[in-house]
Amino acid sequence: LLRPTAERQRELQRGPWGFLCGCARCQGPDDVRGMSCRACGSGYHLPLAESGGWTSCATCSAAAPASDIVAQAESFWQEELAKLDRVGDASSEYAVRLHAALREP
Repeated sequence: LLRPTAERQRELQRGPWGFLCGCARCQGPDDVRGMSCRACGSGYHLPLAESGGWTSCATCSAAAPASDIVAQAESFWQEELAKLDRVGDASSEYAVRLHAALREP
C-alpha cells in the first residue's frame, strides 16, 4: 500500500486480478506520498493519480513543486521503498518511520 497509485494499479491489472480499481483512494490524490510544502513548511503537495501532476498546497496555496524537485523526491522515495523491501519483520515499524520522515519539511 505504500507504492505509488499508478504502480498499484499496474499490479492489479497485470496480476491475477486483471482489473482497474476505482476506489476513492485510487482515484484521489495519493496521500501516502505527500511532499512537504517548501513555501510554508506546514502544508503538503499530493500526487494526483490520473494526471501525474501534484496538488497545490492546501495550507498556503503554493503552486505544485517544479519537476526537478519532484524527481528528487521520487528518487528518494524509490530508494527508501527498496530498503523497506529488505527489512523483513521490522517492515511495519520502518514504514511508519519512513512515512513520518517523508512528511517532514
